[in-house]
Amino acid sequence: MDMLAYGVAIAAAAAGAAAEPTAEAGGLAEEPTRWQQALALWSEMLERGLWPDMLVLNTLMSALDKGNAWQAALAFLCQDTCGWSKVSPDVATISMAINVCSRCHQWEHALGVWEDFKPVSGKSQVLPDVMAYSAAIVACEKGGRKEPHK
Repeated sequence: MDMLAYGVAIAAAAAGAAAEPTAEAGGLAEEPTRWQQALALWSEMLERGLWPDMLVLNTLMSALDKGNAWQAALAFLCQDTCGWSKVSPDVATISMAINVCSRCHQWEHALGVWEDFKPVSGKSQVLPDVMAYSAAIVACEKGGRKEPHK
């Protein structure tokens, strides 16, 4: 398979990630979830020496977001920014990570992502957009804070 084929396969897994049953809802825990399938395809692609582009990176993050896989999203984001990938996260990647943490009631982690990637922290060149600000505001609301830390 080439990168395009992997991208299509990851997109197919991402498209079904939100519709699958969870273990809490009586789903089968033995079968890998769609987001796990997408993550496995990502790993296989890298093992074959194929480097993803931004579209494939964000498609994987979308699968993690739709699958409420906040821990995997944070781990993936950390790995990505630690230099193993030739593609750096963009504002959409960051927004999806904040969003999944917030939706899963992990507002502290959501705000941690915000803190790590806002331009004034010096850790990132990513400029937040309306979606990133909205995701951070929702995380604050869920955590009872009035605004993100300055």
